Amino acid sequence: MLFIGGVNAVTGEQMSGTGIVVESNEKESWALSAGHVCYPEHQDQLIMWTEMWMHMGFDTTGVYEPIFIIALDQVTDVCVFRIPIGNLPAVPLAKKMPSVGSKVFLGAYPLGVYSPGHVPFFEGFYAGILDGRASYTIPVTGGASGGGVVNSKGELLGVVSMAIEGFENITLVSKLENVQTMLDVAKKNPERLTIVR
Repeated sequence: MLFIGGVNAVTGEQMSGTGIVVESNEKESWALSAGHVCYPEHQDQLIMWTEMWMHMGFDTTGVYEPIFIIALDQVTDVCVFRIPIGNLPAVPLAKKMPSVGSKVFLGAYPLGVYSPGHVPFFEGFYAGILDGRASYTIPVTGGASGGGVVNSKGELLGVVSMAIEGFENITLVSKLENVQTMLDVAKKNPERLTIVR
């Protein structure tokens, strides 16, 4: 799991979220987060915004990892980024979505609470599909966006997108198929930013 931070070089605005490594080899690693962790919802000029921001990730030991955004999907709220460091612990993708009522787990840094060696975990249940996203009964708050929801085997099901306003125990998460699609898109064009709107 990664704590993700960003600073706008022009305005000084800061943001934070969570990310999860899904693949790693000897040279580099690939990770996911929520799309809005990688870009602000209020920004009109997305390309300009991504060039003005410096993103960084910190692993659970406190080691700084530079991250490079490769693909953003504004509709499904998924971001794929590359880390130029190999052999990072990775979480495999699940083969299928769970059945309704299945227990799931979330690792995330809510409210930007990050400290090396400290990994907050939450549990809940899969509730089905709501508004095109997977719905889970997991408590979240700001900063948990991009956290990885995993099944009981430790396989990734999706990344946290949002909570229902006023009812923070219903969490909407990207669907597994959207995560896989964005990974495929990123791997086809790993050297440039691809935006899906």
